[in-house]
Amino acid sequence: MSAEDKAQNLTLALEGPAADVLKDINESASTAYEDIWKQLRRRFGYMDAPVAPRDAMRRFDNRTQQDNESLQE
Repeated sequence: MSAEDKAQNLTLALEGPAADVLKDINESASTAYEDIWKQLRRRFGYMDAPVAPRDAMRRFDNRTQQDNESLQE
């Protein structure tokens, strides 16, 4: 898969706040795929280590939506 295809697929997959990073990206640039990931890392940070699936499920199960949060958040 080419970098252009990857950029297009990633662009189509992003929603909500993640899609907001696209406004600063030139999607026709040869570096668009890398640029999108750079912007996503700036916006949401890095994950140092993968979260164990069991830990992620536990955190998800214990999470409750706050009154000031939308469903997407």
